[in-house]
Amino acid sequence: MKLNKKTVISLIPKAVLLILLLVIINTQLTESVVTGTFEKGLVFSILALGIFISFRILDIPDLSVDGTFTLGVAVSVMQAFNGDPIKGILLSIVAGAIAGSVTGILITKLNVQPILAGIITMTALYSINLKIMDRPNISLYKKDTIFTMAQKYFGDYYKLAAAGFLKLRQECHLEPQATTNTWLGLLQ
Repeated sequence: MKLNKKTVISLIPKAVLLILLLVIINTQLTESVVTGTFEKGLVFSILALGIFISFRILDIPDLSVDGTFTLGVAVSVMQAFNGDPIKGILLSIVAGAIAGSVTGILITKLNVQPILAGIITMTALYSINLKIMDRPNISLYKKDTIFTMAQKYFGDYYKLAAAGFLKLRQECHLEPQATTNTWLGLLQ
């Protein structure tokens, strides 16, 4: 790489950002911040994948993904709150499929434009989510979740088991940088 004036000027904002990030990391980085960041990133990566599939692969501007994502979370949280987190995950998949079917019926049978059908479904699902949960926030503090169940099963090594699962996913070439053909191959 040849250093010229243009290259040096383009590196200045990157260096400033790197220094700023290092200062922030050195002052506020704790284990809970790191694990919380990874947990949120993994959860939102599923949402991003759903939006990517509808916008890029299927070429349909479907905005109901936001509503169906929160519907699945609402159903799963209520089941975990009532003591059955595994059933909650299975029911959240079914609820998401039903919500997606409603959007599909609006588009195919009622000839509603896809973007409008997504907006209608998303708006309806926000109200349905509040009805499912009875209130805006539900605390799962001291309740059984899949994470506490994993901790009971694997003991203190449950984080190591989760890391092993992520490494296995990477070795099977299922990392987020995988090509679209790989993802489509898994869906077949």
